[in-house]
Amino acid sequence: MGLKNNYYTHYNVLANSFLHGQLHLNYTVPPKLLELSDPYNPQANEIFRNKGLHDLTLYKGKIYMYYGPTPILLLYLPYQLITGFRLPDSFAVFVFTFGILIWATLLLSYLKKEYFENLPEWMLLLAIAVVGFSNVGAFLLRRTNMYEVAISSGCFCITGAVYWFCHSVQKNNINKKMLIFGSLLLGLAVGCRFYFIFSSILLLIFLFLLIKKDKKLAVPLFLPFTLCLVIHFIYNYLRFDNIFENGLKHQLTAFPAKLFFPRSFISNFHSYVLQLPLINSTFPFFHIQLWKPPPHIPYLFERIVGFIPGIPFTTTLFLILFVNRFQIQRKFPLSISLIILIPAITNLFLLVCYEWLTMRYVVDFATLFIISASIVCFYFDYVLVNSKLQIYLRLLIVTSGIISILFGIAFSITGCFYGLENQNPEEFNKLQSWFLD
Repeated sequence: MGLKNNYYTHYNVLANSFLHGQLHLNYTVPPKLLELSDPYNPQANEIFRNKGLHDLTLYKGKIYMYYGPTPILLLYLPYQLITGFRLPDSFAVFVFTFGILIWATLLLSYLKKEYFENLPEWMLLLAIAVVGFSNVGAFLLRRTNMYEVAISSGCFCITGAVYWFCHSVQKNNINKKMLIFGSLLLGLAVGCRFYFIFSSILLLIFLFLLIKKDKKLAVPLFLPFTLCLVIHFIYNYLRFDNIFENGLKHQLTAFPAKLFFPRSFISNFHSYVLQLPLINSTFPFFHIQLWKPPPHIPYLFERIVGFIPGIPFTTTLFLILFVNRFQIQRKFPLSISLIILIPAITNLFLLVCYEWLTMRYVVDFATLFIISASIVCFYFDYVLVNSKLQIYLRLLIVTSGIISILFGIAFSITGCFYGLENQNPEEFNKLQSWFLD
């Protein structure tokens, strides 16, 4: 198939390989790489990684991607088949991040209609704006590579699954079709980033316990996810002769990080949850700080801000500690809160256990925590109606929401590597002049 532009990104190349019945990237493997005594040695293979093979997988003389095929099936293949063009990774990340916002908007609007019908519209709009500007999605758009495609597509799928599951748990019955949609999206999420399998299984178990009185619902709940998982295992086996191997074991990388590394837990927890942004007089005034890795990691280039100070709106989550101090007139279903929080907390915990960290991974849980914080705000605004405490609460919501939006905009301008300043210095200087001249 002759494609009509020059977006030779890994996902585009692999999509074209799929069209030709291949599962590997159609790259010529340098003979000198194969001649190395250990082609996976970071020092020995550095010259080849710098020529485009960095973080790809070498297995039996062929090059693969260790990320799953979901983005190709959802976007790249259809786009190539319909238009005859390759799809820019930047557009793919935009579609998925915008899709995350759509799912979040649908979920928040549904919850308002179903449980908080008297909530003022401005509060719903503020919550949606916080998701749009502060969930680190805009940060991903500053640099779009295979990493950002996999992360944004995975978050798109898991947020969509949460939407359908929350929608399915209605007051009087469980909606079977919505369980199917949610289960399918969970399976597709695993096809973006395999580690989502843990949060997906925990969420499915919780839902099964929720619906166990009607055993017939187990089929629509588990079957789509199971089929996706089986296909993914076959995909792994055809590539690496092992259903559980995604390619990380054979990765050409500078630092083969361990998936579970207890020595990093405390520092990672601080970085993901508590690390403050850097505030100074340099435009855009709010900055992502350099990560302080453990001593055994020899180099440093990543930046990180904890989601609590980086998205101050999420501090409203702590209001749940005061639930028992008020006479509750309406109960919000705990099941819906757990559907949202189970994948958020699980993903955060697994990332804290990982040896390496980066700001882009915050996308894996930020949206769900913002939605959970929004529910807490909606709930207490209802409970405290017509009281002085409601005024203070709304002041907290508005203030933390605006700060979160400003932080999100600032982080998206700089990105991890001062993206806008390097990519479009003219536009960066114009923005800077508005604030500094």
